[in-house]
Amino acid sequence: YTVFVRKSAVKDMKNLALSLANCLEIEKVIKKIDAVNDCCVCGKKDSLGKVKYLKAYVVGDVSSEEIISIISFELPSYMLPKFIEIVDMLPVNSNGKLDRKKIEILW
Repeated sequence: YTVFVRKSAVKDMKNLALSLANCLEIEKVIKKIDAVNDCCVCGKKDSLGKVKYLKAYVVGDVSSEEIISIISFELPSYMLPKFIEIVDMLPVNSNGKLDRKKIEILW
């Protein structure tokens, strides 16, 4: 039993999966790394509202190459952040919770 799928359909499935990807799930995998203290993953959307790529902000003593090599064993390739930025701290609101709106403004 063989299924033939158009390339455009495969691309649509990846976009759907990426747009539905739970950033918290990706963050959970990144936070498993011992050298990572905190992280936040955000999706950069295009003008149509589709997620073009993911960017991770990571607090810790680790390189982006190390993070990718470790998380690539647990996540499919379309859920790997395209960019990883190592930062000193993540913005928090007055309640001490992560302020995702400020993070999205950063890029």
